[in-house]
Amino acid sequence: MPKASPLEQLRRRLALAVGENAVFDGWTRQSVDSAAKQLGVDPVQARLAMPKGQTGLIDLYVQEVDRALEAWFTPKRLQKLKIREKIRAIVWRRLEIMAPRARSRTQRPRDPRHAAEPASCAQDLVAKR
Repeated sequence: MPKASPLEQLRRRLALAVGENAVFDGWTRQSVDSAAKQLGVDPVQARLAMPKGQTGLIDLYVQEVDRALEAWFTPKRLQKLKIREKIRAIVWRRLEIMAPRARSRTQRPRDPRHAAEPASCAQDLVAKR
């Protein structure tokens, strides 16, 4: 595989950060600017490197997620797993790549007033409110 150009390297570096910022800013120039600031990249260079439209930004983001998955799941790593474990691992890893902070959000402790109750009881309390 040929080495990526400096422009392509910058694009790849920004892609996942743009996706993370798109949650708040949409697939816009603002998400590119936010990603550039987050990574310490000149915003002008970031805007030049990234596709201009929403479709291009989303496509680049998905390509970078796929690239990260390919890098993570080497044949050696996959050969040890049964098919069900492969599917679970790939889906979980994709979620981790796409939303690095989502995992920590889902593992927050529940309301301490209901910590001793099973999860279903706490959900019933929320539903009744």
